[in-house]
Amino acid sequence: MSALSHNCSTTVWASNATTIAGSPAGIAGFNSTLLYYPQAMMVGTNDSIYVMDCYTYCRMQLFYPGSQLGTTIINGTIGTGLNQFSSSVTSINIDVSGNIYILSSRNPRVTKWAPGASTGIVVA
Repeated sequence: MSALSHNCSTTVWASNATTIAGSPAGIAGFNSTLLYYPQAMMVGTNDSIYVMDCYTYCRMQLFYPGSQLGTTIINGTIGTGLNQFSSSVTSINIDVSGNIYILSSRNPRVTKWAPGASTGIVVA
């Protein structure tokens, strides 16, 4: 189960919360303003939000502060190739050079994606 889809039974949401990525109404989808099955996220420099969205295919969406329009920066499918992911991405991280590291638990590996790359390289 994804950490983003599992809440503690004592979770209390703020009444003044603002949706910063995806649909405020909870609508799933694959366009630039919607997420289908978000699995991992992180906050980057300048408060940009990186979201790994995987189900029948995988993409990483980048949301800049103040915008609900996401930009696809990594596009892939389900599988074991270097441009593919398992349906379970558990962690993402970004280094100071902008390289993105993706931990895919069902493909037991960590891939590194250089900025603008169409495939990753296995680093662990």
